[in-house]
Amino acid sequence: MPSLVGASLGANLRATVRKMIDRQVQSPAARARVAKHLRLRIEEMAAAGEVPLFRQFVDGVETGDLSKITFRGSSIVLKFDRLDGAARAILAYAKEISPNPGGPYSQAWFLAVNGVPFTDLSQHIPHDASVYLTNFAPFARRLEEQGRTGRSGRLSGYARPELVVTERTRAWAKTRFPSVVVERLYVAIPGGAGTARGWQVPYILKTGPHRGEPILYPAIRLTER
Repeated sequence: MPSLVGASLGANLRATVRKMIDRQVQSPAARARVAKHLRLRIEEMAAAGEVPLFRQFVDGVETGDLSKITFRGSSIVLKFDRLDGAARAILAYAKEISPNPGGPYSQAWFLAVNGVPFTDLSQHIPHDASVYLTNFAPFARRLEEQGRTGRSGRLSGYARPELVVTERTRAWAKTRFPSVVVERLYVAIPGGAGTARGWQVPYILKTGPHRGEPILYPAIRLTER
Protein backbone atom coordinates (compact mmCIF):
# COMPACT_ATOMS: atom_id res chain seq x y z
CA MET A 1 0.00 0.00 0.00
CA PRO A 2 1.55 3.36 -1.02
CA SER A 3 2.56 5.72 1.72
CA LEU A 4 0.27 8.73 2.12
CA VAL A 5 3.30 10.75 3.19
CA GLY A 6 5.18 9.75 0.04
CA ALA A 7 2.20 10.66 -2.17
CA SER A 8 1.90 14.04 -0.51
CA LEU A 9 5.60 14.74 -0.97
CA GLY A 10 5.38 13.75 -4.65
CA ALA A 11 2.45 16.08 -5.24
CA ASN A 12 4.25 18.92 -3.51
CA LEU A 13 7.38 18.27 -5.56
CA ARG A 14 5.42 18.32 -8.83
CA ALA A 15 3.71 21.56 -7.81
CA THR A 16 7.06 23.13 -6.95
CA VAL A 17 8.60 22.07 -10.27
CA ARG A 18 5.55 23.38 -12.15
CA LYS A 19 5.89 26.77 -10.45
CA MET A 20 9.58 26.91 -11.34
CA ILE A 21 8.84 26.07 -14.99
CA ASP A 22 6.00 28.60 -15.12
CA ARG A 23 8.26 31.35 -13.81
CA GLN A 24 10.76 30.56 -16.57
CA VAL A 25 8.41 30.21 -19.53
CA GLN A 26 6.07 33.02 -18.52
CA SER A 27 8.88 35.50 -18.04
CA PRO A 28 9.44 38.53 -20.33
CA ALA A 29 12.69 36.90 -21.44
CA ALA A 30 10.80 33.83 -22.68
CA ARG A 31 8.36 35.95 -24.64
CA ALA A 32 11.26 37.96 -26.06
CA ARG A 33 12.82 34.72 -27.32
CA VAL A 34 9.57 33.80 -29.06
CA ALA A 35 9.34 37.25 -30.67
CA LYS A 36 12.96 37.01 -31.83
CA HIS A 37 12.31 33.59 -33.35
CA LEU A 38 9.34 34.98 -35.29
CA ARG A 39 11.36 37.92 -36.58
CA LEU A 40 14.12 35.62 -37.80
CA ARG A 41 11.67 33.41 -39.69
CA ILE A 42 10.08 36.48 -41.32
CA GLU A 43 13.50 37.81 -42.34
CA GLU A 44 14.29 34.44 -43.91
CA MET A 45 11.09 34.66 -45.97
CA ALA A 46 11.98 38.17 -47.10
CA ALA A 47 15.46 37.02 -48.15
CA ALA A 48 13.89 34.20 -50.16
CA GLY A 49 11.78 36.68 -52.11
CA GLU A 50 8.49 36.45 -50.26
CA VAL A 51 6.82 39.68 -49.17
CA PRO A 52 6.48 39.56 -45.37
CA LEU A 53 3.12 41.31 -44.95
CA PHE A 54 1.20 39.45 -42.30
CA ARG A 55 -1.44 39.49 -39.58
CA GLN A 56 -0.63 37.97 -36.19
CA PHE A 57 -3.10 36.00 -34.09
CA VAL A 58 -2.59 34.81 -30.51
CA ASP A 59 -5.10 32.15 -29.47
CA GLY A 60 -7.38 33.17 -32.33
CA VAL A 61 -7.34 36.89 -31.54
CA GLU A 62 -5.58 39.29 -33.92
CA THR A 63 -2.91 41.18 -31.98
CA GLY A 64 0.69 42.30 -32.06
CA ASP A 65 1.03 41.72 -28.33
CA LEU A 66 2.77 38.47 -27.32
CA SER A 67 2.36 39.11 -23.58
CA LYS A 68 -0.86 37.08 -23.50
CA ILE A 69 0.88 33.81 -24.37
CA THR A 70 0.47 31.28 -21.58
CA PHE A 71 2.84 28.61 -22.98
CA ARG A 72 0.21 26.10 -21.94
CA GLY A 73 -1.41 25.36 -25.25
CA SER A 74 -1.35 28.92 -26.62
CA SER A 75 -1.00 29.26 -30.36
CA ILE A 76 0.64 31.96 -32.46
CA VAL A 77 -0.55 32.10 -36.07
CA LEU A 78 0.89 34.39 -38.74
CA LYS A 79 -1.35 34.85 -41.76
CA PHE A 80 0.81 36.13 -44.60
CA ASP A 81 -0.94 38.36 -47.12
CA ARG A 82 1.10 37.39 -50.14
CA LEU A 83 -1.47 38.69 -52.61
CA ASP A 84 -1.22 42.26 -51.30
CA GLY A 85 2.57 42.37 -51.49
CA ALA A 86 2.74 40.60 -54.85
CA ALA A 87 0.18 42.95 -56.43
CA ARG A 88 2.12 46.05 -55.37
CA ALA A 89 5.44 44.61 -56.56
CA ILE A 90 3.96 43.58 -59.91
CA LEU A 91 2.47 47.04 -60.44
CA ALA A 92 5.85 48.67 -59.78
CA TYR A 93 7.64 46.19 -62.04
CA ALA A 94 5.26 46.74 -64.98
CA LYS A 95 5.80 50.50 -64.73
CA GLU A 96 9.56 50.04 -64.51
CA ILE A 97 9.94 47.86 -67.62
CA SER A 98 7.43 49.74 -69.81
CA PRO A 99 8.72 51.60 -72.86
CA ASN A 100 9.68 55.13 -71.80
CA PRO A 101 9.54 54.53 -68.01
CA GLY A 102 7.90 57.47 -66.30
CA GLY A 103 5.96 58.40 -69.44
CA PRO A 104 2.18 58.32 -69.91
CA TYR A 105 2.01 54.66 -70.94
CA SER A 106 4.08 53.40 -68.00
CA GLN A 107 2.00 55.48 -65.57
CA ALA A 108 -1.27 54.12 -66.99
CA TRP A 109 -0.78 50.72 -65.31
CA PHE A 110 -3.12 50.25 -62.38
CA LEU A 111 -4.60 47.59 -60.12
CA ALA A 112 -8.27 46.68 -59.96
CA VAL A 113 -9.53 44.92 -56.82
CA ASN A 114 -12.91 43.21 -56.90
CA GLY A 115 -13.80 45.08 -60.08
CA VAL A 116 -12.92 48.56 -58.77
CA PRO A 117 -9.76 50.58 -59.61
CA PHE A 118 -7.44 50.41 -56.62
CA THR A 119 -6.12 53.95 -56.35
CA ASP A 120 -5.56 54.33 -52.60
CA LEU A 121 -2.42 52.29 -52.02
CA SER A 122 -2.62 52.92 -48.27
CA GLN A 123 -5.49 50.43 -48.19
CA HIS A 124 -5.01 46.69 -47.77
CA ILE A 125 -5.80 44.11 -50.48
CA PRO A 126 -7.59 41.10 -48.89
CA HIS A 127 -6.01 37.71 -49.52
CA ASP A 128 -9.19 36.40 -51.20
CA ALA A 129 -9.73 39.42 -53.48
CA SER A 130 -10.04 39.37 -57.27
CA VAL A 131 -7.00 41.36 -58.44
CA TYR A 132 -6.08 42.50 -61.95
CA LEU A 133 -3.22 44.58 -63.33
CA THR A 134 -4.04 46.40 -66.56
CA ASN A 135 -3.28 49.57 -68.53
CA PHE A 136 -5.89 52.13 -69.61
CA ALA A 137 -3.89 53.58 -72.55
CA PRO A 138 -5.98 53.19 -75.75
CA PHE A 139 -2.98 51.74 -77.59
CA ALA A 140 -2.00 49.27 -74.82
CA ARG A 141 -3.26 46.21 -76.69
CA ARG A 142 -1.90 47.33 -80.06
CA LEU A 143 1.52 47.99 -78.54
CA GLU A 144 1.72 44.51 -77.04
CA GLU A 145 0.48 42.84 -80.22
CA GLN A 146 3.19 44.63 -82.18
CA GLY A 147 5.75 42.91 -80.00
CA ARG A 148 4.45 39.41 -80.68
CA THR A 149 5.03 37.01 -83.58
CA GLY A 150 2.76 34.26 -82.31
CA ARG A 151 0.72 33.09 -79.36
CA SER A 152 3.09 30.56 -77.85
CA GLY A 153 3.26 32.43 -74.55
CA ARG A 154 7.07 32.35 -74.66
CA LEU A 155 9.07 35.55 -74.84
CA SER A 156 11.47 33.85 -77.24
CA GLY A 157 8.56 33.72 -79.71
CA TYR A 158 8.17 37.51 -79.77
CA ALA A 159 9.73 39.87 -82.30
CA ARG A 160 10.00 42.73 -79.79
CA PRO A 161 9.60 41.27 -76.29
CA GLU A 162 10.31 44.65 -74.69
CA LEU A 163 6.84 45.76 -75.82
CA VAL A 164 5.01 42.81 -74.27
CA VAL A 165 4.95 44.14 -70.72
CA THR A 166 2.28 41.77 -69.38
CA GLU A 167 4.14 38.65 -70.49
CA ARG A 168 7.46 39.90 -69.13
CA THR A 169 5.75 40.79 -65.86
CA ARG A 170 4.01 37.40 -65.69
CA ALA A 171 7.29 35.55 -66.24
CA TRP A 172 9.06 37.63 -63.57
CA ALA A 173 6.25 37.26 -61.03
CA LYS A 174 5.94 33.50 -61.57
CA THR A 175 9.39 32.91 -60.05
CA ARG A 176 9.26 35.80 -57.60
CA PHE A 177 5.92 34.88 -56.01
CA PRO A 178 5.43 31.09 -56.17
CA SER A 179 2.46 31.27 -53.78
CA VAL A 180 0.49 33.49 -56.20
CA VAL A 181 -1.03 32.34 -59.51
CA VAL A 182 -0.25 34.90 -62.25
CA GLU A 183 -2.12 34.66 -65.57
CA ARG A 184 -2.00 36.84 -68.69
CA LEU A 185 -5.26 37.66 -70.49
CA TYR A 186 -7.36 40.44 -72.05
CA VAL A 187 -10.13 42.12 -70.06
CA ALA A 188 -12.77 44.81 -70.25
CA ILE A 189 -11.45 47.85 -68.42
CA PRO A 190 -12.89 48.04 -64.88
CA GLY A 191 -14.40 51.19 -63.44
CA GLY A 192 -16.93 52.24 -66.09
CA ALA A 193 -16.69 54.75 -68.94
CA GLY A 194 -14.83 58.03 -68.66
CA THR A 195 -11.52 59.67 -69.47
CA ALA A 196 -8.04 59.33 -67.96
CA ARG A 197 -5.03 61.44 -68.94
CA GLY A 198 -7.21 62.73 -71.78
CA TRP A 199 -7.81 59.22 -73.17
CA GLN A 200 -11.24 57.73 -73.73
CA VAL A 201 -11.71 54.80 -71.35
CA PRO A 202 -12.66 52.30 -72.55
CA TYR A 203 -11.53 53.09 -76.07
CA ILE A 204 -14.24 52.45 -78.70
CA LEU A 205 -13.12 50.97 -82.01
CA LYS A 206 -13.66 53.36 -84.90
CA THR A 207 -13.12 50.98 -87.83
CA GLY A 208 -13.16 47.29 -88.70
CA PRO A 209 -15.66 44.51 -88.12
CA HIS A 210 -15.92 45.38 -84.41
CA ARG A 211 -16.49 49.08 -84.96
CA GLY A 212 -18.39 50.67 -82.06
CA GLU A 213 -17.25 48.03 -79.55
CA PRO A 214 -14.90 48.73 -76.61
CA ILE A 215 -11.48 47.15 -76.86
CA LEU A 216 -10.16 44.54 -74.46
CA TYR A 217 -7.00 45.51 -72.60
CA PRO A 218 -3.90 43.40 -71.83
CA ALA A 219 -3.98 42.36 -68.19
CA ILE A 220 -2.63 40.05 -65.51
CA ARG A 221 -4.89 38.22 -63.07
CA LEU A 222 -3.56 37.45 -59.59
CA THR A 223 -4.94 34.83 -57.23
CA GLU A 224 -3.45 33.34 -54.08
CA ARG A 225 -2.90 29.59 -54.15
